[in-house]
Amino acid sequence: MFEVPFIKQNIEFDRNRIVNSVRDHAPSLKIPNPWEKQSDVITSIAEDENLWQDEELFMAVQPVIKEYLKETIGQPVKTSLHMWYNIYNKGFHQEQHNHNSIRQLASGIVYVQMPKGATATTFINPMKTMFNSCEYKQELTMTTPKVVEGDCVIFPPWLEHRVDKQYETEGTRVTVAFNVSNI
Repeated sequence: MFEVPFIKQNIEFDRNRIVNSVRDHAPSLKIPNPWEKQSDVITSIAEDENLWQDEELFMAVQPVIKEYLKETIGQPVKTSLHMWYNIYNKGFHQEQHNHNSIRQLASGIVYVQMPKGATATTFINPMKTMFNSCEYKQELTMTTPKVVEGDCVIFPPWLEHRVDKQYETEGTRVTVAFNVSNI
């Protein structure tokens, strides 16, 4: 009855170059974790003057964004893209949240570095309240897609999601998140 638009596609880009770019940029963050009480993530989202962007990655996600917008809107629209990185070390997590705001058309995540044991993003079913009232609650209230390095996931900005604690990871999980806005 209600289907959430969602695309997952593996894209080509130089993952090592992105990881090195993030590693070089992270020490310069003025606010490395704007949500200290809710999460452990190191992120560039709060940067204004020292904004991190990557043109190669921007170009690599464009076809996936176009496919998503064709499926959801059905016509081409002018868009802008804001991207930032997220770093998760062992024990790190990020609280449940969404990216819903005015003119947001889509949100996305590119899985740049996924060491053994790292977990993907968990998406919360928007009908969670209904499923909480029946016997099938756990398996229907959320989903965590299987992802590999290079996967790009695009979803509606209103879809709640989180990153569970990275308990079993043997390294650093690096993602690049983005919002697609109508201009």
